[in-house]
Order: sequence, then structure tokens, then C-alpha cells
Amino acid sequence: MITVILVLIEIGFYVAVPAGLVWGWIRLLKNRQSRLTFLAPSLAAFTLGTLSAMLAIGATLLTGDAAGVAVPDPSLLRLYRMGALLSFTGIVLAVVGVWRPGPLRWHAPACAMATLIFWLVAASGE
Repeated sequence: MITVILVLIEIGFYVAVPAGLVWGWIRLLKNRQSRLTFLAPSLAAFTLGTLSAMLAIGATLLTGDAAGVAVPDPSLLRLYRMGALLSFTGIVLAVVGVWRPGPLRWHAPACAMATLIFWLVAASGE
């Protein structure tokens, strides 16, 4: 049962989050009617969530070769902190953006929250 849950979480991190990011950027590019002033908080939050996800991909690729290392790498822990900070800042901006209509209204908080969960899970495994 635990294995099934872990597999579903992994699928969420490695399939659903990137798909949501791509969907959000496509939705933003297709919607040209929204004014930037209304989009600013959600766009900033979504951008921070995207940067955090890209950092997560880099960290995952970096740790792929280091499987079985017992000593936590300080540079890797800095990556975790930076990713979590990007995600947390994205959540704060996304909360502001939820109150304004726009194509990223719900994508921004979902992306930022998903990447923050990724960083917390990754850091707990170190």
C-alpha cells in the first residue's frame, strides 16, 4: 500500500507538475486579453514556481549519480533551500493573484505549492 502511494506521488511530481506548467504557459500565451497589471502577482508566482521546478530538475539530475552517498552535500542543501524559498515566495504572490481574474489564477498557487512539497520531501530524504 505504501509503495502504491509513493509511486503516485512520484508520478505527480514528475508528470503532473511539468504538465501543469506547460499547460499554464500555453494558457498564458493564448490569452492576450488580460492586462499585465492584473496578471503581475500570478505571473510572478508562476514564474517563481517554474524556476523552482527547473531547479528541481537540475537537483534531481545532480543527485541521480550520487545515490547511496551517506553524507549530505552542502551545495545540494543550498539548492533545496533556494528551491523552497522560490516556492514559498511564489505561494505568497499566488495568494495575492488569486483575487484577480486571469489565466494563471489557479495555476500559480498549484505550481508553487507542488514545488514546495517537492522540496520538503527531497530535503526530508537527505
